[in-house]
Amino acid sequence: MLKFFRKSRQKLFASNKFKKYLLLAIGEIFLVMVGILLALQVNNWNEIRKEDDLEIDILKELKNNLEIDQLDINENIEWHTKSVYSSQIITKVFDEKLPYNDSLDYHFSRIHVFPMFLPTTTAYKSLNIYGLRLIKNDTLRFSIIRLYERTHIYLNDVMKSERQQSFNDLHGLYRKEFNSVDWFGKTHPADFNRLLKNEEYYNYLQYKITLVKYMLSQYYMLTEELEILNKLIEEELERLK
Repeated sequence: MLKFFRKSRQKLFASNKFKKYLLLAIGEIFLVMVGILLALQVNNWNEIRKEDDLEIDILKELKNNLEIDQLDINENIEWHTKSVYSSQIITKVFDEKLPYNDSLDYHFSRIHVFPMFLPTTTAYKSLNIYGLRLIKNDTLRFSIIRLYERTHIYLNDVMKSERQQSFNDLHGLYRKEFNSVDWFGKTHPADFNRLLKNEEYYNYLQYKITLVKYMLSQYYMLTEELEILNKLIEEELERLK
């Protein structure tokens, strides 16, 4: 097309038909501009498609991370529930001055178990590299930021401080009052009757019940947050298809 315009302009120029020559020159310029704009638009479409594909990949990875986290949370909830139950059993033994039996050794072990939740952050790290604005849905982006920059950080801080404090409080006590310690098996008291008189251990039982119930409430709220975020991701993935 441009070759045709060029030959036509040359003939008109040679024939001194300057008005028609000018119109053809303008038409040629217009075609060049349209071609450039179309090329830019195609390139823009390609970039948008690449961004959408990258967003889809990260959202799929994030969804997978959340599923892994939920399995970890479920396991921690199970261990915390056992810890509360065992703490309540031993508290009852203290309150009612019940006699020793072998089954108590399992409860002495479970009391001190304090599992840690370690969130999977591979997708969020990738998202930070590419830029959080890659997630175009504002509600979804803010929900992701809230989870990783607020909820996880708060829960991790609480767990780390309480877990360390728990170990600090009980290590000396367990070495003194128990002659065999197995956190995932049996922990046998050195002198059961003496242990029943240990107010420090009894007070710890009360604190542990309160603390673990609070941790369970945090895990249940985290589960709800993960469910909401997972639903938002599924909806966004469906929209981006």
